[in-house]
Amino acid sequence: LGADWPAERVHVDAGLDTLPFPFVELQPPVGVMDMRWTAVQFLDYLRSWSAAQRYRKRTGTDAVAAITSAIEAAFGANPRIVTFDLFARVAFVR
Repeated sequence: LGADWPAERVHVDAGLDTLPFPFVELQPPVGVMDMRWTAVQFLDYLRSWSAAQRYRKRTGTDAVAAITSAIEAAFGANPRIVTFDLFARVAFVR
């Protein structure tokens, strides 16, 4: 989906470190978020990505459909833990 991501996606991939931030930064705690998802929930999440939607609009094809059977096989019948890294840029402004 690389070409279908908006240009601003580079900031997310860089953990927001490439955004101009003219403040004295505080160091927020590092964290993760765990979600317990079925294969269907995970596939729905992938389809929610803006790049997946742009790809579908551009090509008329659901890119996630190409990996659905592999995801279903990896998940099996049971929900799995899907882990997301959490990151933020934080400052105190008076």
